Amino acid sequence: MNRYAGGMMEIKIRNVEPYAVQKIDELAHKQNVSRNSYLKKQIETIALMGEIRQIEGRYESLVQSLIEIIKENTTAYEQILQYLKGGK
Repeated sequence: MNRYAGGMMEIKIRNVEPYAVQKIDELAHKQNVSRNSYLKKQIETIALMGEIRQIEGRYESLVQSLIEIIKENTTAYEQILQYLKGGK
């Protein structure tokens, strides 16, 4: 059972360098969101990074498999065309 299910949690971060806070504020401003909203989205993204990498890996494997299948189908198609044209 997920002991965090059922509500939002609060996180406090202390002793952050001023230049880092300024940069975060700039990035948040560019996205037209508050610092809190920006950091919340970043933290949630970090929390999902492992799953995202797994999905990307499976997707890459699928793409490679499809490339091989397309190559095989192309070869078969070319052989059929040669046969239909009276070639070997």
